[in-house]
Amino acid sequence: MNYIPRQAAIVASNPSEADFAESTISSFGFEVSRHTSTSSLAQHIQDLSTTGQTTGTPDIAILAGSGPDLSQSSVDALAHMLPVVVTTSSTTVEHAVDLMKHGAKDVVVLPCSREEFRDRVSQTLKQSGAEAACRAVQTEMQARMDLLTPAENDVVEAMLDGLANKQIAQRLGIGLRTVELRRSKIMRKMQAKSVAELVKFICQSGRLAPKPETCSVE
Repeated sequence: MNYIPRQAAIVASNPSEADFAESTISSFGFEVSRHTSTSSLAQHIQDLSTTGQTTGTPDIAILAGSGPDLSQSSVDALAHMLPVVVTTSSTTVEHAVDLMKHGAKDVVVLPCSREEFRDRVSQTLKQSGAEAACRAVQTEMQARMDLLTPAENDVVEAMLDGLANKQIAQRLGIGLRTVELRRSKIMRKMQAKSVAELVKFICQSGRLAPKPETCSVE
């Protein structure tokens, strides 16, 4: 299998900051492309997606500029497509917080060492990968939940309340055998081997508030 290097896209308003970002990113194995604006980069990504191409699609965007040049809209334009790291030599805490509220994964204030910048980018990619994995798991579990009928969902709610089969039958006014059959169908549709795993999958679907560790599937 051929090695495909990771891709980084730099949107630069400040040439010296862009040079620092490019030389640092390329030094640890990234192929780097430069773009004149966030809109041109967004269009480039959309064009690749439309044609079904994956080669050349950036794994991360670096927005390099000074405070006034970095708008919330510039981050908004890209944050839903890929992780965004902002590098700037001029910003305020308030502005950095605003950028992160609008989707930037990190704001790196220059000057900083190449090692620090590399570590911040690596951490961003690791975090974004974990978030993407969580979203994929949630989508899968939501699809499984969608297979359940309203009657099966009633049984799920009773199970989550900790009721035994006889208690579920009493609550829903149905026979014990009916509860057992619905419960069997629930476990099959959710692909759960135990009640504990069923609860985990329901948490992962977003129906219940999940604990941090429930984002992974063994």
